[in-house]
Amino acid sequence: MSLEVGEHIPPYVEHMFLHNIVSHASVGIVLSWSNGAGNGHVNPRPSEYVRRKMTELGWYSHEPDTRMLRSAVATVPWLRLNLQVYRFDPQAAAQEHERLRSQLSLERMQGVEVGEPRSVNCTYQFKMHGSYNDGRRCGTCCGAPDDLSTPMCIGSTWDGVLYNVSREEVEQRCSRDDSCAGFYVSTGQMLTRWLLKSGLRATQIVGSTFRPVHQWRLGGFIASTNLTGWDGFAKHCRAAGVVTSAI
Repeated sequence: MSLEVGEHIPPYVEHMFLHNIVSHASVGIVLSWSNGAGNGHVNPRPSEYVRRKMTELGWYSHEPDTRMLRSAVATVPWLRLNLQVYRFDPQAAAQEHERLRSQLSLERMQGVEVGEPRSVNCTYQFKMHGSYNDGRRCGTCCGAPDDLSTPMCIGSTWDGVLYNVSREEVEQRCSRDDSCAGFYVSTGQMLTRWLLKSGLRATQIVGSTFRPVHQWRLGGFIASTNLTGWDGFAKHCRAAGVVTSAI
């Protein structure tokens, strides 16, 4: 639960604030975020903006619980206005995200960073066997931008690996992320070893694992063997009749 805190958080660390909230929640989240002026309000946000940010993390606004909680507020009027209850459901969150995106006017979105998905069609074509150590899109090492919390990298390990996600989801994330040039995919034993270093148990690792990249062909080439099993797939996108490729 977080009540009237978000508006006091500087915008440049807003994503860290939201990630801290969702990383400690298992069933639901109660969040109140003021959109008005006030003492120390350095980051007021409209409810639609906050809901969009929560949907990007897989949480959707649960309207029945929200109405019930707001109706119970008797003495604090701004809580009655700002309270929102969220539940974790990535599919429902994706649907709400699209509804909110269609409702917001361009004027209202002007100057607001909302993480708008790009209207592009992307495919992923085989590029190489093996991988390069640098150029990772997610994580905190090896050329990564210290990113563990954006929609592209949520759930990433420190060394930039996404596990227990489908290839379809990884492609969707990469297609919506301008910095993503593609990804490596592996089912090899080395990934299990690396993930164990991150504190995971082998039973927690299901199916393929992925490592998004923002650049290809940097230093430290790792050959693709039966142990490593890395294969690279580059992103190729088409927007407004123009084809762009991540080289």
